[in-house]
Amino acid sequence: MKQNPNDDGAVQGNRAPFEDMIGPAEAAKFLGVAVGTIHAWTHYRKIPCYKFSAKCCKYRRSELEAWAQAHAVGMREVGP
Repeated sequence: MKQNPNDDGAVQGNRAPFEDMIGPAEAAKFLGVAVGTIHAWTHYRKIPCYKFSAKCCKYRRSELEAWAQAHAVGMREVGP
């Protein structure tokens, strides 16, 4: 693989693993919860995340979607 830096300094061919990575705010919006909930779930290891440092945590959108589907609670109809 050719090691040519892009304009933003990234090396071509190495971006693919990080393309669907999002931060806590976007993860919260994606899952429909508060950012504090994302931080708590991360702390208690309830959701998949990638820690790059003590204060930098990223989430793969595809993994959050799979997690949400696996933890979905079925709705049932209430009626007469």
